[in-house]
Amino acid sequence: MLQELIIAFICCGLCALPLFIIAFFGEHDNKPINFWAGDKSLEVDNVEGYNRSMATLYKRCALILIVTPVLIILHTYIFIGILCFECTVGI
Repeated sequence: MLQELIIAFICCGLCALPLFIIAFFGEHDNKPINFWAGDKSLEVDNVEGYNRSMATLYKRCALILIVTPVLIILHTYIFIGILCFECTVGI
């Protein structure tokens, strides 16, 4: 059980790390935070508000990924189901 929990925390932590990095560095940037595709054609009137909102979104997604491994204590299949739901459908 302990090995599963450690592996789950490492995997979810590695998935959450890029989200935290994007949120941290993009929040106070003068260019809009772009999505994973790297599309630079995004035109935003209020860049500061947009970046603040997107950084909040990325932080929340990363936080949910960090908290999810606690569900492995309940049951491994519950953890796997929630993790698949987060990664495919969205949070």
